[in-house]
Amino acid sequence: MVVCQSRLKQWGLLLKLYTDDHDGRFFDGWLSPKALTVQNYWQWIHPLWPYYEESLELLMCPMATRVSQNWVEHDAFAAWVQPSRWGNMPDNTGSRQGYIAGSYGINSWVYNVAKETTYSSRYWKSAQTLTGGAGIPVLLDSAWLQAWPFYYDDPPRYPGDFAFATGSSTWRDARWGTEIKGFCIDRHNGFVNGLFMDWSVREVGLKELWTLKWHKEFNRAGPWTTAGGARAELWPMWMRQLRDY
Repeated sequence: MVVCQSRLKQWGLLLKLYTDDHDGRFFDGWLSPKALTVQNYWQWIHPLWPYYEESLELLMCPMATRVSQNWVEHDAFAAWVQPSRWGNMPDNTGSRQGYIAGSYGINSWVYNVAKETTYSSRYWKSAQTLTGGAGIPVLLDSAWLQAWPFYYDDPPRYPGDFAFATGSSTWRDARWGTEIKGFCIDRHNGFVNGLFMDWSVREVGLKELWTLKWHKEFNRAGPWTTAGGARAELWPMWMRQLRDY
């Protein structure tokens, strides 16, 4: 827990440096011109590469003791893998040439998405002139490297329940309603660690995830919160004993 939080604090310093260097803005996002021409450039591990290239250990929570061997094997203690054929990023998986591994995931609503889309008004885009930054998650323990949580996302039915349709033309549609599952992992005995927009780091209860301000229009009193009337019997069995929020 302590080492994990220390690494997230270092990510806070690196993200502060990045946003200071880019007029307060986060990475360009998946619809940026560069993202469409350079493979996977929009994923946070790539634009941030010059800031952490000599500290690959920062990508891994020490509780993530093994690297996932396929695209759909995700649990609390398996690191995700992604192609690293951008620039000179090395292979840190130990066995999968051309890939990079990590165990933290970005709140994708922080991306600086310039193109107008259905959800473009929800993106934070910038780290400047924000109030309530302590409630806005940026980077957390995760089974996947990024996600777009919605207030109505269902909790994992069982530990390790994180499935989505890879390689499908309906990949994006298949994931809506499941995004928060990537962060809802029992990595630290009912908690995950998180870095917030004010660059503070703290533990987050798994049920607390539904109360965080993931995007500008996120309903923090949704159906999975105490304020929204969540009942104990609605939670999956493995989560019922966890603290309510």
